[in-house]
Order: sequence, then structure tokens, then C-alpha cells
Amino acid sequence: MKNFVKCGIAAAAVVTAGFAAYQSYGVYDTQDNSLLMQNVEALAQGPEPGGNGEGPTYSNASSESECSSESGLWNLRLAPTGQSGVVTVPKNKKITIPLLGEITWPGKTGEVVAWCTYACTAHNNGCCIQNQQGIWVNGKKMS
Repeated sequence: MKNFVKCGIAAAAVVTAGFAAYQSYGVYDTQDNSLLMQNVEALAQGPEPGGNGEGPTYSNASSESECSSESGLWNLRLAPTGQSGVVTVPKNKKITIPLLGEITWPGKTGEVVAWCTYACTAHNNGCCIQNQQGIWVNGKKMS
């Protein structure tokens, strides 16, 4: 009987430790995925202003009339939709970007191409420039 109780306690301890390790891994895995998506979105925006592609234009309008003068939508903001990815250009230079289809990439074979979609989302006192919505690839708007 004593051995049965000891084995039960040992099994409970192993299960508890395993569950804690699994939960801890899940938290780090989620954080890593979030950071990865932020990096992909940054790559899709392209280099800093002054480089090849500048990425989407964000509005600094502080009023509805200012926003309207920029052809923007008030109480919205431009934000990544979460649809993004990275593609390496093959020898035939044909890459497939979801929502856009297959395109011939003008760059070099082996080049890494990042893409991300942007849309206007609800945001109090924000301004979303409508024509900035769409698919951005390495800092250039593709659709």
C-alpha cells in the first residue's frame, strides 16, 4: 500500500512538471511567432524612407478635416492584417504571393522577398489613407 501511494505521488509530480513545462513552452512559442510576424511586416514595408521602397504612408492628421484633405478615412488607421510571409526567389524568378498569385520578380535569384497586407481598421481619432491598403512587397505596393 505504501508503494502504491509513493508511486501515485511521484506520478502526480511528473505530470505537474510536464504540464508546467508545456505551458511555459507555449508562452515562449507565441512570443516568438509574434516577433517573427513583426519582422516580416517590417521587411514587407521596405527600407527606411529614402531607400528603394518606402512602404505604406501613415497619416499624422489630428482632425477629421485634416484627414479628409489627405483623402483619408477618419477614426480608422492603417494596420497590418496579419497576412504576411517571406519567399526566396528561385532560378526562374517566379514567386507566388497569396492573394496576388504568381509574379515574375525583377530582382536577383536567391533574394528574400517579404510581403504583408495592410487595411484600414477601427481606431479613435486615427486617419487611414485609403490608397495605402493592399499588398506590399519589399516596400512596394503591388495591389
